[in-house]
Amino acid sequence: MTSLEFIQERLNSLVNKFPELKCSYVYDELTYSHLVEVKPSHIYKENSEILAVEMLILTDFIDAFSQETLTFIDEKDILKVEQPSFVIIGDLYENSSLISCFENINLYLPNNQGSSLTYELEPVIISSADLEPSLEISDDYQLAMAA
Repeated sequence: MTSLEFIQERLNSLVNKFPELKCSYVYDELTYSHLVEVKPSHIYKENSEILAVEMLILTDFIDAFSQETLTFIDEKDILKVEQPSFVIIGDLYENSSLISCFENINLYLPNNQGSSLTYELEPVIISSADLEPSLEISDDYQLAMAA
């Protein structure tokens, strides 16, 4: 069994046992490093059972593949899995903290030469944690209290 097969098998088991999780995986060939991002962090970091399974995975991985490294991170860590090799999503995983929007708009507008202009869509994910709620009240808005 290769290290990749080991990780895929163990992450499948982890997500099957805890279906509210999502695991994203990437491998760095230069450093022989495997990186697994587990979401959502509030479930991942606060569940001692999940952390115990992670420790077992790490221990078994080190025993079997001592020349390689395996690191688990969550969405709050500085490291990110931006272009995963694979993603395993549990049946109960909720992506409610994310808003999907578009950086560009795909428009087909006829120009004078009879052809069209195309703008490519690029999805951008914004975490609700990045959004600051704001309340603006104009100066001319008056609150009245009935006595």
